[in-house]
Parts: sequence; structure tokens; C-alpha cells
Amino acid sequence: MSIQWKELFHGAVVGNVRLEKPEVNFVQGSTSQQSQSGANTPWVTTLDSLFPFDINRLEIRDGAVHFQNLQATNNINVYVTNVWAVATNLSNARNLPKQLSAGLEATGRTLGLGEFRVDLRMNPQDRAPTFELNASITNLDLTNLNDFLRHYAKLEVARGNLSVFTSLASVQGKYDGYVKVLVNNLEVFAWDKERKKNVLEIVWEAIAGTLAAGFKNHPHDQLAARIPISGSFTQPHIHSWAAVGSVLENAFIAAIKPRIEPFVSVQDVEKKQ
Repeated sequence: MSIQWKELFHGAVVGNVRLEKPEVNFVQGSTSQQSQSGANTPWVTTLDSLFPFDINRLEIRDGAVHFQNLQATNNINVYVTNVWAVATNLSNARNLPKQLSAGLEATGRTLGLGEFRVDLRMNPQDRAPTFELNASITNLDLTNLNDFLRHYAKLEVARGNLSVFTSLASVQGKYDGYVKVLVNNLEVFAWDKERKKNVLEIVWEAIAGTLAAGFKNHPHDQLAARIPISGSFTQPHIHSWAAVGSVLENAFIAAIKPRIEPFVSVQDVEKKQ
């Protein structure tokens, strides 16, 4: 923690915080005592007691975020590591007139050798969340998620790569955007791994594998959906039928592009309102 000296020339006494190898763990347990969500944890109060200045710049070097379920048959650990992030102008020390005066850029590595990227523009001073978010996870090997998939979806993947893209904007408590989910080279049902499973698991995986194969874009070997999301933070809405339509469009008309397109802006949300 240090004073951001160059901001003194602009009449502001603000701070710079750098975190070296921070680690955040979310844990799902069978009881609240065995779980850890971070809710009601006064870490901001602790930071304020150590450093009594407004924080204007935050840097994370080589961080990690884990989701764990140690009560599952196979201990589940889904994570992002090698997180490098920089957030700037959090207190708007220079009084920039821009609606989105602060920014955050972050990269990291997921399990399964996937790549994680975030680009966030925001106004931390607004009471209602005001931001534009563009983020992606690309080329995640799904076989590394099998412990998670077996526990929560009763499925096992023989092969497949996952990519997720999202663009989301919010202003005055309302938001609008979408999430693209793309899976390439997917194989759900692998006979050579079925011997130790019960009949119901085998039937469910066979159904899931058949549906996945039926709705693939075969020239690209891609199963994909574009899921529109909108509403307010008190009344979120996921457009399920639009998501189903995008699955059919990807399979039989045109493959969904593996990129953020279009970019959703604050102005788009304001127009809809």
C-alpha cells in the first residue's frame, strides 16, 4: 500500500494497492458452517483500517480464484490462476467527466488450459451499477471439468473444448447483454468408461450425447447458444426461447461466431429504457 504520488499534482491524496499472489476460495459444503461465500466478510473494513485513503489504483499479481466442493465424491476444484489485473481511477482523482471513468483489465488461466480475459469500464461513484463488461473464457478442455459435471449434471465428457463470451452493460439499475456458449468437438457418451456406472447414468448420458450430436453445426463440429439476458438487479430475466432459437440457428443456418459481437454499451441500455 502506498500513496499514488503523481496524483498529488492534481490535488488528490489517494492510494495505490498491490496484491501479490492473493487467493480467494469459495467453498460449497453440506451446511453453512462448512461453506464459504465471502458474504458478510468485512475485508474492506480491514483494508480501511490499514490504509485510510481512497484507493485509486489496484493491482493484482499472480492471483487465484477457486470454487471447491469438498463434500462431493471426488473433491471438486474449479479455478482460475495466474490472474493479473489492474484497476485504475477508482476514486476519479482527476475528476474526469466521462460516464465510465474507471477501468479494469484482467487475464488468467483456467483449469484445462483455458484463457480468461476481462475488460470492464465502470463508474464506481454511481449508487446504481454503471458499467460495460466484455469478458471471455476460451479453449477450456472440458474433460478437466468432469468432477464438476458428474456431481452437478450427472454427465461425463469424453472430449470437448468450451468457450464463453459475454458483453453486458448496466445503467440506473437496469442491464442488457448476452452470453455466448460454444462447445467444439464434443463427445458426451464414451462406451469404454461406462462399465462402472449404473443404468440410469448410462441412459442419461446416451440421451444427452444424442441431443448434442443432433444440434451440432457439423461443418464446424460446434454446439452453441447465444443467451440474451436483461432486466434489473432485482428482477433478472433470461430469454430462454431466444437461447433455444440460437441453438437451432447455429445447427442448421449459420454457425455462431466465437467472439464478442456485438459490443453492448450503456447507450444501448438507455435506448431500451
